[in-house]
Amino acid sequence: MSENNSAVETSSHAEPVKVSVRNHTGVIELDRPRALNSLNPEMLDIIRQALSQWREDENVQQVLVHSRSPKAFCAGGDVRAARDGVLEERWGQVDEFFEKEYKLNGDIAEYPKPYISVIDGVVMGGGLGISAHGSHRIVTDKAFASMPEMAIGYITDVGVAYMAQRMIGTRGKSDPALAKFWGLSGYRMYAADMLWAGLATHVIESPQAFIDDVIAEGGPDPRKVDTSGVSYAAWVSVADVSASKVSGARRLHQECRLRVL
Repeated sequence: MSENNSAVETSSHAEPVKVSVRNHTGVIELDRPRALNSLNPEMLDIIRQALSQWREDENVQQVLVHSRSPKAFCAGGDVRAARDGVLEERWGQVDEFFEKEYKLNGDIAEYPKPYISVIDGVVMGGGLGISAHGSHRIVTDKAFASMPEMAIGYITDVGVAYMAQRMIGTRGKSDPALAKFWGLSGYRMYAADMLWAGLATHVIESPQAFIDDVIAEGGPDPRKVDTSGVSYAAWVSVADVSASKVSGARRLHQECRLRVL
Protein backbone atom coordinates (compact mmCIF):
# COMPACT_ATOMS: atom_id res chain seq x y z
CA MET A 1 0.00 0.00 0.00
CA SER A 2 1.37 3.37 -0.97
CA GLU A 3 1.71 6.12 1.62
CA ASN A 4 -1.03 8.74 1.49
CA ASN A 5 -3.64 10.36 3.67
CA SER A 6 -6.73 9.13 1.84
CA ALA A 7 -8.68 5.98 2.56
CA VAL A 8 -7.42 2.91 0.75
CA GLU A 9 -10.36 0.54 0.48
CA THR A 10 -9.57 -3.16 0.37
CA SER A 11 -13.07 -4.56 0.76
CA SER A 12 -16.34 -4.36 -1.15
CA HIS A 13 -19.63 -2.83 -0.03
CA ALA A 14 -21.27 -6.23 0.50
CA GLU A 15 -18.66 -7.58 2.91
CA PRO A 16 -19.44 -7.76 6.66
CA VAL A 17 -16.10 -6.14 7.51
CA LYS A 18 -14.85 -2.97 5.82
CA VAL A 19 -11.08 -2.56 5.72
CA SER A 20 -9.15 0.57 4.81
CA VAL A 21 -5.95 2.50 5.53
CA ARG A 22 -6.42 6.13 6.53
CA ASN A 23 -3.55 8.39 7.51
CA HIS A 24 -1.29 5.55 8.68
CA THR A 25 -4.18 3.87 10.50
CA GLY A 26 -5.44 0.44 9.53
CA VAL A 27 -9.19 0.67 10.04
CA ILE A 28 -11.41 -2.38 10.56
CA GLU A 29 -15.14 -1.64 10.59
CA LEU A 30 -17.52 -4.40 11.66
CA ASP A 31 -20.64 -4.18 9.52
CA ARG A 32 -23.04 -7.05 10.13
CA PRO A 33 -25.66 -5.13 12.13
CA ARG A 34 -28.58 -7.55 11.86
CA ALA A 35 -26.47 -10.18 13.63
CA LEU A 36 -24.95 -7.63 16.04
CA ASN A 37 -21.64 -8.25 14.24
CA SER A 38 -21.50 -11.89 15.31
CA LEU A 39 -18.33 -13.32 13.80
CA ASN A 40 -18.62 -15.79 10.94
CA PRO A 41 -15.77 -17.44 9.00
CA GLU A 42 -15.77 -14.72 6.34
CA MET A 43 -15.31 -12.00 8.95
CA LEU A 44 -12.48 -13.88 10.65
CA ASP A 45 -10.70 -14.29 7.31
CA ILE A 46 -11.02 -10.60 6.43
CA ILE A 47 -9.72 -9.40 9.80
CA ARG A 48 -6.84 -11.84 9.94
CA GLN A 49 -5.75 -11.09 6.38
CA ALA A 50 -5.76 -7.35 7.06
CA LEU A 51 -3.73 -7.72 10.25
CA SER A 52 -1.24 -9.94 8.44
CA GLN A 53 -0.79 -7.39 5.65
CA TRP A 54 -0.35 -4.49 8.06
CA ARG A 55 1.99 -6.25 10.46
CA GLU A 56 5.13 -5.39 8.47
CA ASP A 57 3.72 -2.43 6.55
CA GLU A 58 5.59 0.70 7.67
CA ASN A 59 2.79 2.87 6.32
CA VAL A 60 0.42 1.41 8.91
CA GLN A 61 1.38 2.53 12.40
CA GLN A 62 -1.74 1.52 14.33
CA VAL A 63 -4.93 -0.49 13.97
CA LEU A 64 -8.38 0.84 14.84
CA VAL A 65 -11.35 -1.54 15.20
CA HIS A 66 -14.92 -0.31 15.61
CA SER A 67 -18.50 -1.10 14.68
CA ARG A 68 -20.78 0.69 12.26
CA SER A 69 -23.73 -0.25 14.45
CA PRO A 70 -24.66 1.88 17.49
CA LYS A 71 -26.10 -1.20 19.22
CA ALA A 72 -23.12 -3.51 19.32
CA PHE A 73 -19.38 -3.78 18.95
CA CYS A 74 -19.61 -7.56 18.54
CA ALA A 75 -21.99 -10.01 20.19
CA GLY A 76 -19.57 -12.93 19.83
CA GLY A 77 -19.02 -15.82 17.49
CA ASP A 78 -21.85 -17.01 15.27
CA VAL A 79 -23.02 -19.73 17.66
CA ARG A 80 -26.10 -20.51 15.58
CA ALA A 81 -23.98 -21.36 12.56
CA ALA A 82 -21.73 -23.55 14.70
CA ARG A 83 -24.73 -25.31 16.22
CA ASP A 84 -26.23 -25.94 12.78
CA GLY A 85 -22.91 -27.39 11.66
CA VAL A 86 -22.85 -29.82 14.60
CA LEU A 87 -26.45 -30.91 14.01
CA GLU A 88 -25.63 -31.52 10.35
CA GLU A 89 -22.44 -33.39 11.35
CA ARG A 90 -20.17 -30.95 9.55
CA TRP A 91 -17.57 -31.46 12.24
CA GLY A 92 -14.62 -30.32 10.16
CA GLN A 93 -16.18 -26.96 9.31
CA VAL A 94 -17.08 -26.29 12.93
CA ASP A 95 -13.59 -27.20 14.13
CA GLU A 96 -12.08 -24.97 11.43
CA PHE A 97 -14.23 -22.04 12.56
CA PHE A 98 -13.02 -22.22 16.14
CA GLU A 99 -9.43 -22.80 15.01
CA LYS A 100 -9.54 -19.63 12.90
CA GLU A 101 -11.11 -17.65 15.73
CA TYR A 102 -8.57 -18.72 18.33
CA LYS A 103 -5.62 -18.11 16.00
CA LEU A 104 -6.92 -14.60 15.37
CA ASN A 105 -7.12 -14.00 19.12
CA GLY A 106 -3.48 -15.04 19.42
CA ASP A 107 -2.45 -12.81 16.53
CA ILE A 108 -4.05 -9.81 18.25
CA ALA A 109 -2.43 -10.61 21.61
CA GLU A 110 1.00 -10.64 19.95
CA TYR A 111 0.43 -7.77 17.53
CA PRO A 112 3.48 -5.47 17.40
CA LYS A 113 1.53 -2.24 16.82
CA PRO A 114 -1.10 -0.36 18.85
CA TYR A 115 -4.42 -2.16 18.46
CA ILE A 116 -7.28 0.14 19.44
CA SER A 117 -10.80 -1.20 19.92
CA VAL A 118 -13.71 1.22 20.33
CA ILE A 119 -16.39 -0.65 22.27
CA ASP A 120 -19.79 1.01 22.09
CA GLY A 121 -22.75 -1.18 23.01
CA VAL A 122 -22.62 -4.91 23.63
CA VAL A 123 -19.43 -6.97 23.50
CA MET A 124 -19.59 -10.66 24.37
CA GLY A 125 -17.64 -13.86 23.79
CA GLY A 126 -15.81 -13.68 20.49
CA GLY A 127 -16.23 -9.90 20.48
CA LEU A 128 -13.93 -9.80 23.49
CA GLY A 129 -11.58 -12.10 21.62
CA ILE A 130 -11.03 -9.43 18.94
CA SER A 131 -10.78 -6.54 21.42
CA ALA A 132 -9.62 -7.54 24.89
CA HIS A 133 -6.21 -8.79 23.73
CA GLY A 134 -5.33 -5.48 22.07
CA SER A 135 -3.24 -2.73 23.63
CA HIS A 136 -6.07 -0.18 23.92
CA ARG A 137 -9.64 -1.08 24.92
CA ILE A 138 -11.75 2.06 24.69
CA VAL A 139 -15.31 2.03 26.05
CA THR A 140 -18.27 4.40 26.08
CA ASP A 141 -20.90 4.71 28.79
CA LYS A 142 -23.12 2.47 26.63
CA ALA A 143 -20.64 -0.41 26.65
CA PHE A 144 -21.33 -3.64 28.48
CA ALA A 145 -19.46 -6.93 28.39
CA SER A 146 -20.04 -10.52 29.43
CA MET A 147 -18.86 -14.05 28.84
CA PRO A 148 -22.14 -16.02 28.77
CA GLU A 149 -20.63 -19.26 27.50
CA MET A 150 -21.33 -21.14 30.72
CA ALA A 151 -25.05 -20.50 30.19
CA ILE A 152 -24.98 -22.52 26.96
CA GLY A 153 -22.84 -25.34 28.33
CA TYR A 154 -19.56 -24.14 26.84
CA ILE A 155 -16.33 -22.75 28.32
CA THR A 156 -14.91 -19.28 28.83
CA ASP A 157 -12.91 -19.28 25.61
CA VAL A 158 -11.21 -16.84 23.15
CA GLY A 159 -8.33 -16.42 25.62
CA VAL A 160 -10.46 -14.46 28.10
CA ALA A 161 -9.96 -16.97 30.92
CA TYR A 162 -6.21 -16.35 30.62
CA MET A 163 -6.45 -12.58 30.28
CA ALA A 164 -9.04 -12.09 33.02
CA GLN A 165 -6.65 -13.51 35.62
CA ARG A 166 -3.98 -10.98 34.65
CA MET A 167 -5.80 -7.73 33.78
CA ILE A 168 -5.13 -4.77 36.06
CA GLY A 169 -7.55 -1.86 36.19
CA THR A 170 -8.10 1.12 38.44
CA ARG A 171 -8.06 -1.13 41.52
CA GLY A 172 -4.37 -1.68 40.82
CA LYS A 173 -4.00 -5.45 40.94
CA SER A 174 -5.00 -8.61 39.12
CA ASP A 175 -7.38 -11.06 40.75
CA PRO A 176 -7.88 -14.71 39.71
CA ALA A 177 -10.99 -14.82 41.94
CA LEU A 178 -12.58 -12.09 39.87
CA ALA A 179 -11.76 -14.03 36.71
CA LYS A 180 -13.39 -17.15 38.16
CA PHE A 181 -16.50 -15.25 39.21
CA TRP A 182 -16.85 -13.57 35.83
CA GLY A 183 -16.40 -16.79 33.89
CA LEU A 184 -18.79 -18.86 36.02
CA SER A 185 -21.52 -16.25 36.39
CA GLY A 186 -21.44 -14.48 33.03
CA TYR A 187 -21.78 -11.24 35.02
CA ARG A 188 -22.53 -8.24 32.81
CA MET A 189 -19.84 -5.59 33.24
CA TYR A 190 -20.61 -1.98 32.45
CA ALA A 191 -18.10 0.78 31.67
CA ALA A 192 -17.03 1.43 35.26
CA ASP A 193 -16.73 -2.31 35.94
CA MET A 194 -14.60 -2.76 32.84
CA LEU A 195 -12.27 0.07 33.87
CA TRP A 196 -12.05 -1.11 37.46
CA ALA A 197 -11.35 -4.70 36.44
CA GLY A 198 -8.88 -3.79 33.69
CA LEU A 199 -10.93 -5.05 30.78
CA ALA A 200 -11.01 -1.46 29.48
CA THR A 201 -8.14 1.01 29.44
CA HIS A 202 -9.99 4.27 28.71
CA VAL A 203 -13.50 5.71 28.57
CA ILE A 204 -14.77 8.26 26.02
CA GLU A 205 -17.94 10.25 25.50
CA SER A 206 -18.29 10.27 21.71
CA PRO A 207 -17.10 7.22 19.76
CA GLN A 208 -17.23 8.95 16.38
CA ALA A 209 -15.29 11.97 17.62
CA PHE A 210 -12.67 9.64 19.07
CA ILE A 211 -12.44 7.61 15.86
CA ASP A 212 -12.00 10.79 13.82
CA ASP A 213 -9.36 12.04 16.24
CA VAL A 214 -7.37 8.79 16.17
CA ILE A 215 -7.28 8.83 12.37
CA ALA A 216 -6.42 12.53 12.26
CA GLU A 217 -3.50 11.95 14.65
CA GLY A 218 -2.15 9.45 12.17
CA GLY A 219 -0.66 6.98 14.60
CA PRO A 220 1.81 7.08 17.50
CA ASP A 221 5.29 5.68 17.53
CA PRO A 222 4.58 1.96 16.90
CA ARG A 223 7.10 1.04 19.57
CA LYS A 224 4.86 2.64 22.22
CA VAL A 225 2.08 0.16 22.82
CA ASP A 226 1.62 1.06 26.48
CA THR A 227 -1.38 3.27 27.19
CA SER A 228 0.81 5.80 28.97
CA GLY A 229 2.74 6.38 25.73
CA VAL A 230 -0.25 7.58 23.74
CA SER A 231 -2.51 10.55 24.33
CA TYR A 232 -5.44 11.52 22.13
CA ALA A 233 -7.48 14.66 22.78
CA ALA A 234 -10.76 12.74 22.81
CA TRP A 235 -9.73 10.39 25.62
CA VAL A 236 -11.17 10.86 29.10
CA SER A 237 -9.12 9.91 32.12
CA VAL A 238 -10.37 6.85 33.96
CA ALA A 239 -10.37 9.03 37.08
CA ASP A 240 -13.21 11.09 35.60
CA VAL A 241 -15.81 8.32 35.76
CA SER A 242 -18.79 9.52 37.79
CA ALA A 243 -19.56 8.18 41.26
CA SER A 244 -22.81 6.62 40.02
CA LYS A 245 -20.91 4.55 37.50
CA VAL A 246 -18.23 3.57 40.00
CA SER A 247 -20.96 2.10 42.21
CA GLY A 248 -21.37 -0.64 39.62
CA ALA A 249 -17.71 -1.57 39.98
CA ARG A 250 -18.04 -1.68 43.76
CA ARG A 251 -21.07 -3.98 43.43
CA LEU A 252 -19.03 -6.25 41.16
CA HIS A 253 -16.25 -6.37 43.75
CA GLN A 254 -18.69 -7.21 46.53
CA GLU A 255 -20.40 -9.96 44.55
CA CYS A 256 -17.03 -11.39 43.58
CA ARG A 257 -15.98 -11.65 47.23
CA LEU A 258 -19.31 -13.11 48.35
CA ARG A 259 -19.63 -15.76 45.65
CA VAL A 260 -16.04 -16.81 45.02
CA LEU A 261 -13.64 -16.08 47.88
